Amino acid sequence: MNRRVLHGDIKLSNILLDNNLHAKVSDFGLARLLSVGGNTDWTMNLNGSIGYMDPALVKKGCVTPKIDVDSFGVVLIELVTKTKPTDNIKKKHC
Repeated sequence: MNRRVLHGDIKLSNILLDNNLHAKVSDFGLARLLSVGGNTDWTMNLNGSIGYMDPALVKKGCVTPKIDVDSFGVVLIELVTKTKPTDNIKKKHC
């Protein structure tokens, strides 16, 4: 039985460094298991940080192992550019 664990909230503040500067992922509050034998689940409840979410998750509710990879890619871009992913989202006024 091979089940995949998805973190669901990979972002810079959830990656910690130990005394030897090794990265440790923290905050597994939104983690979930994908169903057995499948690589895709569907959800109507979106949880996580908006700027770090996979577009397929936001548009379709498609939960795949790719969501953590996409979030980690955003973290790498954040480290290189020194800007938060939400800096480019224009806020709507009510």
